[in-house]
Amino acid sequence: MSDDPISQDHSVTRDTAPEQPSATPGGVDRWMAEHPWHPRIVPEFFWLIAMFIINIILQLDSYAPVHAALYALQCVATVYLLFRYRKLLPELNWKFHWIAIPAGVGVLAMWFAVGELVLSIFGGNGEPTPNPITEAKDPTAKLWVQINLGLHLLGMTLIVPMFEELFNRSLLLRSFHRLRNTGIGVIQFLYDLPLMESLLAGKQITQRAMKHDEVFRKEFERTPLGDASVFGMIASSLIFMIAHSPRDWPAAFLCGIAYCLVVKFTNRPGKELGLGPAIWAHAITNALLWGYVVSTDSLWHYL
Repeated sequence: MSDDPISQDHSVTRDTAPEQPSATPGGVDRWMAEHPWHPRIVPEFFWLIAMFIINIILQLDSYAPVHAALYALQCVATVYLLFRYRKLLPELNWKFHWIAIPAGVGVLAMWFAVGELVLSIFGGNGEPTPNPITEAKDPTAKLWVQINLGLHLLGMTLIVPMFEELFNRSLLLRSFHRLRNTGIGVIQFLYDLPLMESLLAGKQITQRAMKHDEVFRKEFERTPLGDASVFGMIASSLIFMIAHSPRDWPAAFLCGIAYCLVVKFTNRPGKELGLGPAIWAHAITNALLWGYVVSTDSLWHYL
């Protein structure tokens, strides 16, 4: 028997093959359906790109109604993507498990503790971030700040947990299940990039990697949700970490590990709850973070 995991035929019984649309899709729908990475990566990257564009626009015009309208549009478009391609995402749900409560509260406490420790060691960003409500110049401006804060509460508790768990704790955690195969997949990915192909072409390591067909796809499809390896948890949590502010990197990494463990615990054989419990834990963490910052009028730099 070959010792190459890629060449082995593994039978997977839990949440591996997404349900395909009954009709043959075309255009973007066909592209989303033809690879399991596409519907799981697009909402994440759309959100990040939209956030980047909004920040640029706000540098030109920080008028509060503009901020509210753009953020609302960002939220609606992301929810549309998740809803439209829901049949391709069988693991995406809001199923609840009691473990979400201690996990969500514990991650919040850890986030504050580690974040403040990092600031005490490396220093903060000067003056504390002021309360935007009390800084508002008139009642109308104050109202728009409150509207924006409310919109951000909805976004960070109902929308962000869905696409971040889908991307990090399903796509990456499963695709990066094995160290060796992840290395092969990275080489394949780099080789497909226009500027990297000429640098990697002809190298022995590239030739060996290209003998395998779509390593990341095979690894994802044969790794059931919840079959979390140590390497997969570390790799996916590192990528989750990079998407945050450097101040939050240590806390974000530990947060990623915690949510991976929630997925593993709630998707063991006989207990297959999908991403629901991790989404709940993530939502609880974010909701409590928002509530604590707003109610105590402190630590505004975490929002």
